[in-house]
Amino acid sequence: MVLRKGAGMKRKIWVAAAILGLFFSAPAWADVSWSTLRELSLDREPLDVAASADGESVFILLPGEVLVYSVQGSAVEKRIPVDKGFDRMTYAPRLHGLVLTGSGSKSLKILKLQDIHELDVSGLPFMGPENAPVTIAVFSDYQ
Repeated sequence: MVLRKGAGMKRKIWVAAAILGLFFSAPAWADVSWSTLRELSLDREPLDVAASADGESVFILLPGEVLVYSVQGSAVEKRIPVDKGFDRMTYAPRLHGLVLTGSGSKSLKILKLQDIHELDVSGLPFMGPENAPVTIAVFSDYQ
């Protein structure tokens, strides 16, 4: 085995230069541009806020309820009643739900959210009674 003195020294110099470069590099400046997307006035102070994974909804925790704010529609779409003891909230993307906790109580509540879409089926062909309590809409593609 032949050991060359120069090869080991070059490697050590490169490592030292890389480490020194981390500490003595020139600062780089970046700027951030921002604008207000939506603004909402509330009648009470919010306790906590969370956003859905797709960014379409913002959940606002108030004492006794959760407001579901639609970013697209710029309006509060739903109000979900909750216990007044809950004062913290987070969105759980895998559950598609909200996790509520209370600092004063030893409780946790998980709300599973399900999207419900209204469909206007008037004038479309149907089977069964016109005033049935349940309507099943079938979407198909013949290709």
